[in-house]
Amino acid sequence: MRLKYFHVLWLRIFSISSALLTGFLSLKLYSHYLTPDQYGMVLVALVIIGYLPMLDGGFRTVVNRALLAEPQQRTELIRFSQRFYSWFSLFVLAAALLGMGAYWELLRGKGVGEAVGFFLVLGLAGSVGVIGMAQADLLVGLGSQGHLFLLLAINSWLMVGGLWAALALGLGVWAFPIATLCGSLGIYPIAIWMIRALEPKVRFIEFRLGNDFWTRLKRFRSDAWACFRGQISVFFLYTIDVVLVGVLCSPEVAAVYGILAKMFAMIRNFLQAAGEAAWPFVAEGGLDNQRFGNPLLRINAWCYGAVLGSVSVTLLPFLQWFLGKSWTASAAVFYFLMARTLAAGLAAPASYLLFGLGEVKTITKYLQRELIAGTVLAFILGKKFGAAGVALGFAAGSLLGTAWPLMAAYARSAQLRADQLMAHLWARFAAGFCLSFLAAEIVLGIVGPGWRVVIAGLSGFAGTLLVAFFFSLVRNWAAPAVASRPRLMAEILQKL
Repeated sequence: MRLKYFHVLWLRIFSISSALLTGFLSLKLYSHYLTPDQYGMVLVALVIIGYLPMLDGGFRTVVNRALLAEPQQRTELIRFSQRFYSWFSLFVLAAALLGMGAYWELLRGKGVGEAVGFFLVLGLAGSVGVIGMAQADLLVGLGSQGHLFLLLAINSWLMVGGLWAALALGLGVWAFPIATLCGSLGIYPIAIWMIRALEPKVRFIEFRLGNDFWTRLKRFRSDAWACFRGQISVFFLYTIDVVLVGVLCSPEVAAVYGILAKMFAMIRNFLQAAGEAAWPFVAEGGLDNQRFGNPLLRINAWCYGAVLGSVSVTLLPFLQWFLGKSWTASAAVFYFLMARTLAAGLAAPASYLLFGLGEVKTITKYLQRELIAGTVLAFILGKKFGAAGVALGFAAGSLLGTAWPLMAAYARSAQLRADQLMAHLWARFAAGFCLSFLAAEIVLGIVGPGWRVVIAGLSGFAGTLLVAFFFSLVRNWAAPAVASRPRLMAEILQKL
C-alpha cells in the first residue's frame, strides 16, 4: 500500500479520534446539564441543520475529484468553485433561517419548545459552520486532504470546549449555537491561511458569473446530481431513523435512540477512515486492486470484527455507567443498530474506491435502494415495535441495498469474483469478531463493571488486531527481502 496514504490515514484517525472523544464528553454533558426532552427537542433541530451541506448539489465533491484528476485545469476549476460557493453561502443562510422557523412553528403547535429567537440563532450559527466547512473542503481538491482532517480535529475540540463552558454557565440549550460558533470561527481563519499557502491568488468571495462558469456548470451537472442524490441518501439513511423514532415515539425515546445511534455513528466514522482517505489516491493514480484496493477491504473486515466483537460485550454496560440507565437503549435496539453498522460497513471501502474511479452513478443507485427499502420497512415495523422496529427496518435495508450490490460492483471494476471476495471478507470479520468477543468477555470478568469496561473493550480490540498482524506475518514469512521497514510494513498489511 502507498506510504503517502498512511500519512493521510493517520491524520484522519486523529480527526476521528478527536470526534469520538469529544462525542463522549458531549454525551456526558448532555446527561449532566440537560433533560432527555430538552436534548430531544434540540436533536431534531441539529438534524435539520445537518441537511444544509447537501444544498450544494454535490458540486464540491465532483469538482474536488476533477481537480485531482485534471491538474492542468486547476486555476479554472478553483475559480468556478469559488464563484459557485459565494452564491451557495447566501442560499444556505436563507435555508437555515426558514428551516428553523418552520421547526419552531411545529413545536409551538405542540405547546413545547424555546422562543423563536433561539432557533433563528441556532440556524444562523449552523449556516456559518456549513459555509466555513464548504470553503475548507477545497483543501481536498488541492491535494491537502490531511490539512482538512487536522482542521476537523481542531473543530471538534473547540466545539466541546464551547459547549462545556456555556452549559457550566447555566445557558442551557443556548450552549448549542455557542458551541457551533466556537468551532466555526476558530477554524475558518486557519482554513483560509492553508488554502492561500497552496493557491495564493484564490478569491473566497466572487459573485460575478460568466460564460465559462455556465459551461463548467453544465459539464459537472450530471455527475454532481448523481453525487447529490448519493449524499442525500447517506444523510437520510443515518438521520431519518431518529426522526421516525421521534414521530412514532416520545421525545424521551428519541433522545435515548439518538444517543445510541450517535455512538454507532462515531464507531462507523472511525472505521471508515481508511476508505475515506483512499479515494483521492485512486482519483489521481487509478485502482491498484492487488496492492491497494483488496488490502484495504481485508483490513476493514478485520477492524469491524475487532471493534464489533468488543462493542457487543461492553457498550451497553458502559452507557449504563457513563450516562445512567434512563439514557440507555434496549438490547434489541442495540443489536439491530449493530447489525446495520456491519452490513453497511463491510461495503463502505468499496464505495470509496468506486468513487475514486468516477462510478458516482453506480454508488448512488444502490444507496437510493437502501434508503427506500430501509425507510419503508422502518415505518412499517416502527409502528408495531417502536424504536426496535425502526432499527430493524434500516438493518434490513442495508442488507438489501448495499451489502452485496456495492461489493459486486467493486469486484467487476477490479476484475474479481464477488462471491470469493465476500467469502474472504466475511471470514476475516467472523474471526475478528469471535476473538474480540471472547477476549472482552474474559477481561470484563476479571476487571469488573464501571469504567473498567473500557479496559475490556480495548483489550478485545487490540488483542484481535495483534492476532491479525501475526496472521499477516506468517503469510509474509516466505516473501523476499524488502528494502526498508516502511516497505516491509506495507507488504505485511497486504497479507491481512
